[in-house]
Amino acid sequence: MNRAGELDQRFQRVSEALVQPASPRWKLTVLNTFLVESRNAPAAVEAFLLESADTLQGVVLELDVGGLSGAFLEETALLVRRAVERSPVLAGEPLLTRTMTDLLRAAAGRYACVNDLASTWRTLGRTEEPPDWWIDVQRLPDLDVHDRVERLSEQAHRLSHPVKAELDHVVRVARSARSDGPHAACTAVVETGYASDPRDVGVGGIRLLRVEILAERGTTDDLRADVVPSDARQDAMKAFDAPVAAARRLLERIQPAARGRYLTGRIHFEAPTIPHSGQSAHLAVAALFFSAAQQYLEARRRFEIRPLIVFTGSVDADGNVLPIAGDSLDLKVEAAFHSWDRVLVVPFDHLVEARAVADRLNAAHPGRNLVVVGAHTLDEVFQDRRVMREVVTPRSAHAARWLWRRRASAGGIAAVLALVAALTLPAWRARDSDPVRVVPTADGMALENARGSVVGRIVSSTRAAYPPDGSNESQFVALGDPDGDGNNEVCWSEGAQGEAGGYTHVLCREPNAQTPIFDRRLVFPGLFPFDPQIASDRYNVRRLLLVDVDRDGRDELVLGLTHSLLYPAIVLVMDPMSGDERGRYVHTGAVIDLIAHDLDEDGFPELIGAGINNSMDRAVLFVLDARNVEGTSPTDPDRMPASPLPGREVAYVRFEKGPLSRLSRVEPRTGAVALSVDASDRLILVSVEEGVYRSRGDGPSHHARLIYYFTYDLRPRGVASSSEYDRIEAELIEDGWLESRFSAAERRELLDAIEFWDGARWHDSPLTRFRPPSTPGTSGTGR
Repeated sequence: MNRAGELDQRFQRVSEALVQPASPRWKLTVLNTFLVESRNAPAAVEAFLLESADTLQGVVLELDVGGLSGAFLEETALLVRRAVERSPVLAGEPLLTRTMTDLLRAAAGRYACVNDLASTWRTLGRTEEPPDWWIDVQRLPDLDVHDRVERLSEQAHRLSHPVKAELDHVVRVARSARSDGPHAACTAVVETGYASDPRDVGVGGIRLLRVEILAERGTTDDLRADVVPSDARQDAMKAFDAPVAAARRLLERIQPAARGRYLTGRIHFEAPTIPHSGQSAHLAVAALFFSAAQQYLEARRRFEIRPLIVFTGSVDADGNVLPIAGDSLDLKVEAAFHSWDRVLVVPFDHLVEARAVADRLNAAHPGRNLVVVGAHTLDEVFQDRRVMREVVTPRSAHAARWLWRRRASAGGIAAVLALVAALTLPAWRARDSDPVRVVPTADGMALENARGSVVGRIVSSTRAAYPPDGSNESQFVALGDPDGDGNNEVCWSEGAQGEAGGYTHVLCREPNAQTPIFDRRLVFPGLFPFDPQIASDRYNVRRLLLVDVDRDGRDELVLGLTHSLLYPAIVLVMDPMSGDERGRYVHTGAVIDLIAHDLDEDGFPELIGAGINNSMDRAVLFVLDARNVEGTSPTDPDRMPASPLPGREVAYVRFEKGPLSRLSRVEPRTGAVALSVDASDRLILVSVEEGVYRSRGDGPSHHARLIYYFTYDLRPRGVASSSEYDRIEAELIEDGWLESRFSAAERRELLDAIEFWDGARWHDSPLTRFRPPSTPGTSGTGR
């Protein structure tokens, strides 16, 4: 076939593709292939674009949110632009100009989704440098992509910036990606072309599914799909019998009252006229039917699918999640990644392969972080709190609703209304299910709301972690909002069953859920392979915090860990919705206290740690940027870890030992043991232990502690002695061990002996890696 014949055939092929019952993303893929292959045949491209301008504009306007990258959409727009610029005939075609604009808008949305705001700005048509407000949002790490786009749009409208109209389109794309209620979810699909051209390769995409329960009747569940089967031999009405049967088995096991109550309904596919093939939507259908059936049957305790979840996988009637066609997995992971969704659920057999694809994409687009979850069975999907959430209706409210719906047969409207009112009043009072405090109980913890009502209970060994004074300042339990829904969850640490001592597990849970969002055992093998004393790989929680480290409206989990025997300590930042590690700082010694406070007032908290550095036998204080926790503390060659990446501390301070620690009468102890912040005077208070002294005879032991005061920029302002220190000092003077009390000169010597680490050597003047606002009452560099 000659060159002209090939072009005519290619022209005909792409023209047919644009009118096929396929998704816009697949049609754009065919178009892009045609434009690339015909880049040296401008006459053919000109003829095609003139003939297909209306159809092409319709394809772009229908473009959905998943499957294609920003780079692909931008390339397609530029190919159309190149053809228009080379042709005087096309230059006056307004539909093609509109098509290029809409393609670039769609590209901007995809770039925003993967946190590439520089490319977002470029594809919105801006040629100048981005403004400061755009750069400020761009620098915010790990901000949810929806919130990031919303924040950019708000700024553009507030400043009446020309980009606001373009951002409005990106916001609409982002909002359209949100799942439509608890009975809607997305499934990853791969389209393989149409019969007239078997050479066409597939393209991944995301398709929204909804399950609607219409009635309760019959002797079997009857859900009919509105999708068109691609195989004429396949009955779309029966294509989903297996996942519905699997969901029914699980439903009757968890909700025995559902036995014998069969349901009819519909499975709604986005763009139902597009043919559907394969069984990879089965997992989504099973999950959706299970969730919708529980709500229809008025279950008091039910599961709902979280927003922005993508499923792919086949399910048999027994609930086993089966593999999908292996050659389609990469396209499905890429489609989920380039969509606005957050979590992809795959069969467990594909977990390693799917995570490898996601890791590659995550590395190329920092900040996107698609989470891939694997499941062996349908039951495992509903146990994973990254995917599902448990909703519990209070018993009184559940009973009130049940009575109201059956009021006609209750023996009198007035009596039923009175009963409903009596039951509903306490139900309304208890509707506040947001816990604000944790109260220790005999077998664990009770979670109370602001009114003092118990909204959840946890059976746990963590009850022993509460102080006896009832101050509720446990170092092992924290309340916070890791999923950003406005209600608190609880995270805590506890020992494993059969494991001697220590808080070696960390868990997070919704208040009324029966299973945790995650449960992680704190094991870190091989950190110090050259030290035979550090044989155990188990660590204990010393401090547990829930802190919004990146100002995205969701709290991160921050842990201060200590080795079960000796050293090291670890400051660990985790995603509390998945248990995934976000940052790790290894400290050669113990981190005894850890707090979060915004020292430089930039809106982001710093992590302030206190403890001992074993390689120096000195008390230390350090400050970390909570968004960038990594590396290793200063150490010596004998205690060098396997990966000695230098720590990126904002500041690192070590203390000299005080006068009591040098006396043989006092048992030497070293370590900064407590931290606090005085926000009114803008001071950091550090309690440093000097030693332990036993009174005459068999008297009680006393801990000698000095309290150091630092400004927010880590300048030492003073040192004071604790009451116990003074008591020990008086007795030592009386017994002749000391000549005088802790003098002003000795205090000055201790302050002058404080040293600051710059990453390579020690200095005697304060060093920090931020510039906080000036501290009242300080000036110059005086100490």
